Amino acid sequence: MRKILKNNKGVTLLEGLIALMLLAVVATGTFGVLLSTSRKTAQPDIREEMALAVDRAAQMLQVYTVPDSASAAITGSTLYQHGLCGYQDETDPVATGNPHYINCLLPPMCDTSNGSSFSYTVVGANTDVRNKLKNSDKDSLQLGTTAKLSYSVTFNITCNGFTL
Repeated sequence: MRKILKNNKGVTLLEGLIALMLLAVVATGTFGVLLSTSRKTAQPDIREEMALAVDRAAQMLQVYTVPDSASAAITGSTLYQHGLCGYQDETDPVATGNPHYINCLLPPMCDTSNGSSFSYTVVGANTDVRNKLKNSDKDSLQLGTTAKLSYSVTFNITCNGFTL
């Protein structure tokens, strides 16, 4: 019996297999957590995509807020002749009142059959300046003065149940 207790050098095959099994279980769990975390962060955040879509639409609308550009755009330029999406029967994308629907600018991850929509409403336009630009009455409008187009645009975007 003393001979067995003295011989404690080395590891038996069974102890080695048990240690390897425990290491494999821990490693599998760790890699599973790391992979699911990396997949989750690789997908773009829905709210971030919605904010980018609003920024993109706001940049497209800026063409109509600069008097020289607005004059050219309003009097028949083909740049945004049919609204921001290009297929609507809308010749004035900054007309006040009714909402303008721009579902073509929704992020690709948004499902339109699930109630996703994107629109904007324009209020508070300076109609006197706007009418002069429409009529191309450049003699009565001095662009060097304080006459500016001013708009308040409200964007409404809903994507897969999230609203921004």
